[in-house]
Amino acid sequence: MSHRDSVKDIVKRSLTHYRMLERGDQVLTAVSGGADSVCLLLNLLDLSGEMGFFLRAVHVEHGIRGAESLEDLAFVKKLCAAHGIPLKAVRISVPDLAKASGRSLEEEARVQRYRIFQDLARETGCLKIAAAHHQGDQAETVLWNLIRGSGIDGLSGMKPLRPLGEGLFLIRPLLYLSREAIEADLRTRGVPFRTDSSNLDLQITRNRIRHEILPAMSELNHHAIPHIQEAAEKLREIEDFLERETEKAKGLCLLKEGGEIGLLLEAFLGLDPVIQKRILRSALDAAGGSLKDFSHVHINSLLELSEKGCGRSLDLPGGLQAFREEGKILFGRKEAFTKARLPSGDPGPAPFMIDGEGRVSFGALRFSIRPGKRLEGEPVPEWEYKKSLSYGTIRQTLCIRTRQPGDFLVINREGGRKKLGDYLTDQKVPVRIRDQIPLVTDGSRILWVVGFRISEDAKVDPGQDFVEITLENPEELPR
Repeated sequence: MSHRDSVKDIVKRSLTHYRMLERGDQVLTAVSGGADSVCLLLNLLDLSGEMGFFLRAVHVEHGIRGAESLEDLAFVKKLCAAHGIPLKAVRISVPDLAKASGRSLEEEARVQRYRIFQDLARETGCLKIAAAHHQGDQAETVLWNLIRGSGIDGLSGMKPLRPLGEGLFLIRPLLYLSREAIEADLRTRGVPFRTDSSNLDLQITRNRIRHEILPAMSELNHHAIPHIQEAAEKLREIEDFLERETEKAKGLCLLKEGGEIGLLLEAFLGLDPVIQKRILRSALDAAGGSLKDFSHVHINSLLELSEKGCGRSLDLPGGLQAFREEGKILFGRKEAFTKARLPSGDPGPAPFMIDGEGRVSFGALRFSIRPGKRLEGEPVPEWEYKKSLSYGTIRQTLCIRTRQPGDFLVINREGGRKKLGDYLTDQKVPVRIRDQIPLVTDGSRILWVVGFRISEDAKVDPGQDFVEITLENPEELPR
C-alpha cells in the first residue's frame, strides 16, 4: 500500500479488481469485535452507498472465554446499533460441540462459524460473506501450510474471492492490508476494538507463527510479510493454470460411469506426471476419499499401479481400493469391491438333479432347468444366457457355485484344459468380480461360465440328451 492510499482506497480497489460485489448485493460481514473485523465493517459501510450494496453483520459467541466473550458480544451489538447495521448474534458452546465431534476447539470454532455464516446468508438473501483476513493472516496461512507439507494450492494461501457453493461467495477485502494499516485506520477514526486473549496463547500453532516466526522473519527483511503474499499470488497463478490443464485432461481420461470411478490408462499415461498426480487426487476425491488422508506415497504407488499388469490392486486410506484392469484403473470402497452382488448373503453351492423341468435359485439369480433330446439336423438353441449341456458327459450332480481352486474348462475336442483363472484373464474379466461369477459345474470341471462360454466337452451332438439351463434374470449378474 502506498503511503498516499487510504484503507478505504485499498478496500475499494480489492472489491472492484476481484469483482467481489455487484450493485444491489447484500453482504453479510463477520464481526468478532477485533480490529480487523471492525475495520472491515466500517469501511464496507463507508463504501455501501457509493457502490450500491447493503450491509448486514453476524457475530458468533463461542462459549469459550466466559465473561470476556460476552463483553465482545456487547461491544459488537453497541457498534452495529450506533451505525444502524442489522446484526444477528449467535451463541454456541464450542467445547460441547468439539467433544461430540472429536475436533480441537480451534477447528470446531472455525467449522461452526462458517456453518452459521452460510446458514444466515441463505436466510437473509446475502450472496456474499465478508471476512476480515488481512496480509498477516495470509502469511500465517502460507507458512502453516508449508509446515504441514501442502502442495501448490495450500502454498498459494487464501483467495480474495472463494465460492462456497449454492451461489454463495466468501470475500476478503482486507487481504492486501497490513495489521499496522488496519489499526492506524481505527486510531484515525477514534474507534476502539476488542482483543481476544486466546490469540496470545502460544500453544496454538497459528499464534506461534504470528507472534514468534513472522516477527523474526520481518527482522531479517522488513518486507517479509508482503513478499510472502506476493509469492502466494504467483503460486496461485500457477495453480490456476494447472487446474485448467487438469480439467482438460480429466475430460479425456477420468471415467465416471454408472457410479464407477476410474482412469482410462491410454490417455492417462500420455500426460505429464504433474497432471497425472492431480488427476489421481481428483479420482480419489470422486471415489469418496478424504484428500487429507493421501500423501505423495499413495499417489506414487498409484502411478506404479498404472504401469503394472492387470489383476493388481492397492489398498488405500479410508477403506478405498484401486484395481488395475484392462485399460483402466478403478477406484471404490473396499467393501463394495469385495462384497458380491451375487450371491445375496452366502447361500453356498446350489446342487440340482435333472429329473424334469424345474428351477433353482443361487442368491438373487434364478435358473430354469429343462431336459431334452437333440434330433438329427436339429439346431441347439444357444443364447448368451441359455445353454444346452450334454447329459452324457455329466459324471456328478450338477452344481451352481462360484469359483474354487482347481477349477478348469475343457477348451477343445482333444480334451485340452485351461485353468478358470487363465480363461477369465484372457476374457479381460475384472478381477473384482471374478469371485462373484456363477458357474455351472460338475466337480472341478466347469460346464458353463455363466455369461460366457461352455466347456467344449459339454457341447451337444446329434441324438444326445441334454439339459437346457437358462438364467432368467441376467440383470442381477455382477458387472
